[in-house]
Order: sequence, then structure tokens, then C-alpha cells
Amino acid sequence: MGTPAIRIVGLGDSLTEGVGDPRPGRAGFAGHLDGWLSYVADAIRSSGQPVEVENFAAAGARLEHVMNQQLPSVRTEPADIISCFIGINDLWDANLDLDDFGRRFTLLFGVLSGYAPVVMTASIHDVFAPFPVRAPLRQKLQHTIAAMNEIIQSAVHDSDLLLIDLAGRPELFTSAVRAVDRLHPNRYGHQLIAAEVIHKLHDRDLFLAVKPPTAVPVRRGVQDLAHIAWVSGYVRQNWKRWRTEMRDNRATSD
Repeated sequence: MGTPAIRIVGLGDSLTEGVGDPRPGRAGFAGHLDGWLSYVADAIRSSGQPVEVENFAAAGARLEHVMNQQLPSVRTEPADIISCFIGINDLWDANLDLDDFGRRFTLLFGVLSGYAPVVMTASIHDVFAPFPVRAPLRQKLQHTIAAMNEIIQSAVHDSDLLLIDLAGRPELFTSAVRAVDRLHPNRYGHQLIAAEVIHKLHDRDLFLAVKPPTAVPVRRGVQDLAHIAWVSGYVRQNWKRWRTEMRDNRATSD
């Protein structure tokens, strides 16, 4: 009987889906992405350990989407590692209630901790840093990010989560590691995040035989064009649904 496979489950938004890292050799939009989660899995496989990955993360997901749409998929069978990086898209919500976000975030990770021995999350970096945002709005956004990171830190303590401190690693989001949209990591950035994840697992004395993946700077022109093609295809594929949702939201608010 062979070695049982390590089961890794990914939840969250575009960062975990792999946006910014379209698979080489794919022209236009085919929905094929790699991303940091796949590099973590590849690193573990390279040590001789079989790995199964289920990635339910989706671009644009907020905390409510994880709880209502992604969480039910986790309950199907036990997992060894569950990763859920979430919160960045909640920043765009003008009606964000931080108290409510905190309650639901704590509840979510309390539930996830019952499904796997290792549950990972990440702090929220200043996603607006590359953009020319007016000072009063920037101050408000930074205050919100700081408050959300306090919530995340509290959940990490309460549920003994593995924290990938993206907020404390600004070098992971310099121009060299960002995709052309300046929002997502490119392949180099995803590889750096994967290496950080492996290092954090090592800090818990886990997967000590696994070598962190090597991060290789990308050829910007090729990578940027592939990312633009992916984003364009994604928008075309989802535009009708977004338009319907916006119309429904306006009707509800009237």
C-alpha cells in the first residue's frame, strides 16, 4: 500500500486562485493558472510525498463567498492543510462593518480548525500602495487594513493558525513581483509566497524534508501579455453575471 497523499485545500480570493500567474503555453483565456498553492504542492511532491490539491479560491471572493460558497466543499473529506487568504476584496465594500467581519472571520477559522491539523491564513498587505490615492482616503484605507489585521491576529491566536505575514513582507509586493495590473503577484511573486509558506511550515517542524521552491524573476513582456490576456478573457466571461448582479443590487437599494 502506497504512502497516503497529503490533501491540501485552498480557499479565498484571486491570490490563492493564482491570478497573475497564467500557465505557460496558454494563449488567451483558458482559465489555467498556476500560483503559489501549486508551487507549494510541487515542492512537497519533490520530496517524494504524494499530494492532492483542491483549490476552491475564486477571483473577487469576499468573506461571505468563502463561508457560503467555498466552505461547504471542505466538508466532503478530511484535509491535511487548509489555506484561506481572505479580506482584500472586503476592503472595496463601502458598507464594510468591521465588527461583523470580525465575528464571521473568527467563526470561519474556528470551523476550519476542526477540519485540518494545519490551517493557514495571511495578513493583508497595503494593496493600494502602488496607486495614486488621495491622502484622506489612503489614511482611511490604511486604518481599515490595520483593523482587519488585528482581527486576523486575534483569530491566529485563538485557533492556532499558521500566519503568512504578507503585511510584514513589503518586498513580496515590489514592482518586480507584481503583475502589470499592480494588484496581483506575477509568477515570481507567487513563487516567493510559496517559499514563505514552506518556511512557515518548517517553523512548525512540518515538512522539514521539503525544499522551498526557487523564485525566478520573470520576463516582463511575455508574462504581462499573458496576464492581460487572462484578465481580458475573465472579464468577458463574467461580464453578463456582474451586470445582472449590479442591476439587482441597485433594485434592492432603491
